[in-house]
Amino acid sequence: MIRAARRALADAVSLIAPERCAGCGVICDAPFCAECLPLIQPVNPPLCLACGREMSVGASCNRAECPVCAKAGFRFDECRSATKYTGPLERAVVRFKYHRVRHLGAALAQLMVRYTQERPELFASYREADFVTPVPLHWMRRAWRRFNQSEILAAPVAAALDLPVEHALRRTRNNRPQARLGYKERRANVKGIFAPNPAVRLKGRRVVLIDDIITSGSTVSECAATLKKHGAKKVLVYTVCRRDPCP
Repeated sequence: MIRAARRALADAVSLIAPERCAGCGVICDAPFCAECLPLIQPVNPPLCLACGREMSVGASCNRAECPVCAKAGFRFDECRSATKYTGPLERAVVRFKYHRVRHLGAALAQLMVRYTQERPELFASYREADFVTPVPLHWMRRAWRRFNQSEILAAPVAAALDLPVEHALRRTRNNRPQARLGYKERRANVKGIFAPNPAVRLKGRRVVLIDDIITSGSTVSECAATLKKHGAKKVLVYTVCRRDPCP
């Protein structure tokens, strides 16, 4: 009942409070203002078809010849990211995730949806998946943040891909935030922290995994390892943004 009252209050405030740019906070009538929008940098092909990082023109785009994939040993099959983690996107993600500004999720999800529409050739396998699932939060962190940012992003993306949302994973340990750790520490920090949701069938199914940002790829790779261990056929990652080098 308290949660419903908070949501009702938030809805009421949104009716009278002016819209603000997700990147800089200036009052505007769009998710990003006219100054921030041109600063958003999409992740443009050619891409490594596995980890999703930008490649130089003429470079091979397969896992076997990608130096990042060779080093990291990712367990997911493909990754796409709508934008680079710079400028207004960095500010928007930080406010959304760490300052708990929930409504910014709609602006970030809109970028993800638009990217699927502008680059349909990059999402052919995603549209053939069976369902979308968000990277889960531990209940303690969710209680602090009051929402799971990946869940907020997952619903609009699932609608754009014409797929259902299923909550296929649980986080079993409240691990340290990845943002404060180095590459090797990140991999150790997420080892074994995910478990399957027994209510969701995984065997033989193709999963689109949603998160806000990929940096080292450790979190989504560990999610993919858990999903595949319990029967998933393929795991396709999609994030709002990426921060390279990825490791």
